[in-house]
Amino acid sequence: MDNSAEYLLQFFQVEEAPEGFDSSLPQAFSRMMETQDVLNSLRDMQVSRLKIVEDIMPRIWEKLWSSYTNHRSGEYYGFSLSQISEVPLSESEAMALQILADKFPESPLKVESCRASDISTMLEEVLAALKDDDSLPNELRLYVLRVIYEVRKSLDECKIGVEFNLSVALQKLFSALFIVEKTSEKPSLWDKISNTLIQPFIAAVVSEGAKHLTGTGMDALLQLTSA
Repeated sequence: MDNSAEYLLQFFQVEEAPEGFDSSLPQAFSRMMETQDVLNSLRDMQVSRLKIVEDIMPRIWEKLWSSYTNHRSGEYYGFSLSQISEVPLSESEAMALQILADKFPESPLKVESCRASDISTMLEEVLAALKDDDSLPNELRLYVLRVIYEVRKSLDECKIGVEFNLSVALQKLFSALFIVEKTSEKPSLWDKISNTLIQPFIAAVVSEGAKHLTGTGMDALLQLTSA
């Protein structure tokens, strides 16, 4: 399935999921990242009627996170790579995803260039923060290390012209770091990485994606802007 907003509607059981549906944490968070990126690109292209969707998206992020964590009295503790609980969406949250599903581009946004230096710097900073943050559970640290290895491998492939896997691996990394930021008892370590490295990187990639979408012709533009 190319439409990540539709995937989320199935994940939250608003729509019927197909047999063999993958609800694992890496898949779900990658789909959520892609949906958020598309929303940001549509906003930058000044597509109308998206303000309510933007306001609702943080609540959907929170419910996705809750699906993989144990929580009690408003506090989160522990997480799993598999879905722990089914957290229903409100009517407005489901409608926000349906709006995005209808406006989703036919082709998913991809990283348009390797940005090898930026990515390498980001990975080194993440590794340093992992070393300094002794509050993270070992299983989460191991998962992030595995994702970093996957990004490094995909970056090497990107350098020789294979780019698709890099985009997927980066989405997994950003999803993993979202979990780390929620879990860590040393949030300042991860705030710095998010503010100085990850957010500028994502903003640049989204900008490239918007340029790609606006350059694909009138049919694509009509698809994105139609009510």
